[in-house]
Amino acid sequence: MTNYDDTHRAQGELSTEDVARILSVGSRAVRRYITQGSLKARRLQGVPGNPYVVDTADLDAFRATRAKQLGRVRVVDRQDFEADRARALADADTTRGHVEQATLRLDALEARALTIEKALARLTSLVNHVAILSMNVGDLEKVVNQMNDTLSDLKEQPRGLWGRRS
Repeated sequence: MTNYDDTHRAQGELSTEDVARILSVGSRAVRRYITQGSLKARRLQGVPGNPYVVDTADLDAFRATRAKQLGRVRVVDRQDFEADRARALADADTTRGHVEQATLRLDALEARALTIEKALARLTSLVNHVAILSMNVGDLEKVVNQMNDTLSDLKEQPRGLWGRRS
């Protein structure tokens, strides 16, 4: 027993699910097109359920007929479609490359930002230490001034009999 697989796709045949995705309709609508005779298809013998497969050329013909019926002017031929698809895939690859480059740059910037944050934290700590030291210097200046005042007071006191301060 065989199954529908990529071998059929390689032969230019699509499953009803593939056709439904291409046409943006449900698989029931595709089966209805087939049973009404609008879309040519063949059944796979020996596969459970005998699913339909649609040749890509028949799908292209159906799309052209359907586009005319719906009043759409532009009918895309298979080669144009494949060329557009190839360009879109190339554009997607290019975009993917740009996204990868941007991601690498972003990672590098995040690492630099982390380094800057650490340096800023260290600098903030040093500034705090300097502020504490400057307050201590102010306190030390007060103590030195008090000591100088005390020393001046001692020098001005009268001396006793034996040359000692009283």
